Amino acid sequence: MFIQRVFYVAQPALNKYPVPLIILVFNLDQVKNDVIIEVMKLCPVFLSVIIFSLISCAKPPLAHHFDFDVMLPMGGVRISEIFPYQIKKMQQRLTKLDLPENMFGMKAFYGKDEKSEEITMAVIQAKKAEDAEEYYESEMEPLFLDKKFVKSPVDNWEKSVYSRDEDGRQYLVWNNQAWIIELSASDDVYFQTVVQACRFVDLID
Repeated sequence: MFIQRVFYVAQPALNKYPVPLIILVFNLDQVKNDVIIEVMKLCPVFLSVIIFSLISCAKPPLAHHFDFDVMLPMGGVRISEIFPYQIKKMQQRLTKLDLPENMFGMKAFYGKDEKSEEITMAVIQAKKAEDAEEYYESEMEPLFLDKKFVKSPVDNWEKSVYSRDEDGRQYLVWNNQAWIIELSASDDVYFQTVVQACRFVDLID
């Protein structure tokens, strides 16, 4: 029992008819033991909530695999001709990239409206393969070193990065000879769509 002793004490005679007060003396040891028992009963509940929260917050691993050993754009082709005119009924919005003098590139945005970017595709061409490799290693690859990106190794192509940011957007960027290509999409469905729409990589998973 929590209550160890009960005392009845007469209220000071301030009123005409004094009313007795009750003073409860608690058994503190018993209170402590009972509280501990109740807390222990609740531990499995709290543990289940924590585990469920961790599972809910965990994001699935990146599991796609790619083949980069495919045909590159033919000589003399305009970069603007590389991009699909539309993907999933989303029309392209092209913009020129700000690059060094020895390189030229463009980026296409595909969205449900003029402001959204469900899919992006960027293509850069350098005058020489060494220039593209240097730019990829110094400018492109470091972008994905931030902790907010989850990265997955690409076994069959050294100069490539496959990653996902904390918002779930997926990225694939690679260097092949004088070309650098970057694909991104807001979710996995759109990501598979843009990879399949790009002629210079194959999705093999």
